[in-house]
Amino acid sequence: MLVLQATPSLAMECRARRSVSEQLRHSTAVFSGEAVAEEYRPIVTPQPGWPEAGEILVIKFSVQRWWKGSGEREVFLYTGVLRRPGGFIIVGEDFRFKVGEQYLVYA
Repeated sequence: MLVLQATPSLAMECRARRSVSEQLRHSTAVFSGEAVAEEYRPIVTPQPGWPEAGEILVIKFSVQRWWKGSGEREVFLYTGVLRRPGGFIIVGEDFRFKVGEQYLVYA
């Protein structure tokens, strides 16, 4: 679910819950931070089942602490919320982040 600026990916399946230590071990990136902005960006490479045109919701995080990952001060997380002419599509299960809230993110 986490995307650093250069390598977007999406959570497309529901997985069984894991303990904190298991989640940390299986995650590529783990950080805490504040959701500071959201914006829709054009879909450049549609995935199977996605509309050919539209935009994807991206959440910008100000990272306060890294446990695992790049160490960047800002992270852009690509969600499964797509906006297209005529409405919205939610791809897979997605968490609704709120700007101004703090989160611990495993990705």
